[in-house]
Amino acid sequence: MRKMNVDLVCDIAELISHADEEQNRKDILRNVVDSVARHMHADVCSIYIYDEEKQELALRATQGLREEAVGRVRLKLGEGITGRAVRELRPICAGQAAETPDYKFFPGIEEENFKAFLAVPILRGLRRIGALVVQSREANFFTSNDIKALRAIAAQLATMIENVRLLSDAREEATREEVVSVVSMEAEQRLVRGRGASPGTARGRAMALGAGAGESCLLPD
Repeated sequence: MRKMNVDLVCDIAELISHADEEQNRKDILRNVVDSVARHMHADVCSIYIYDEEKQELALRATQGLREEAVGRVRLKLGEGITGRAVRELRPICAGQAAETPDYKFFPGIEEENFKAFLAVPILRGLRRIGALVVQSREANFFTSNDIKALRAIAAQLATMIENVRLLSDAREEATREEVVSVVSMEAEQRLVRGRGASPGTARGRAMALGAGAGESCLLPD
């Protein structure tokens, strides 16, 4: 079975470059795992995103595992084959994953059906971003060429994930600033309505009396 690794790297680069700004990260990652699994004839492809504060990896997209696992499967840094690959900043390939001491079993996601396991960390320099994982029912399925291909894809993913994260942070900051600005404007534009004591119009300085005894303030003309 011929794996189309060169085509895969090119297709992922095109997929990422054409990702619409309005397309959310979840959709982009789903497209990536679908493409990787198809080109590499892998039974499973998954992407984990690393939370630096919690030092934890969370499954964010998968093709081949149960969809309910997304967001629920989490690994501490160094936990399982994937966690170890991210901790040590290097790819780990296991021909028989279940027989390795690092193997982590998650009940209910049907991962036990897959023998070969390849985890490649997604890095930005030495900064941990996440992990790209492929699995196969066939033992010893992945080769050194597969590792090279996934490392190239992981490098592209690192840039994309960081850009999406920065864009999201910028939008959140802009929204917070907008809310503060609106609240401030509303406070400045408060309208004080009074009751006329006699007919006609007059102009002068107004005094607003507070709820408490003796509270008052002068309002500008």
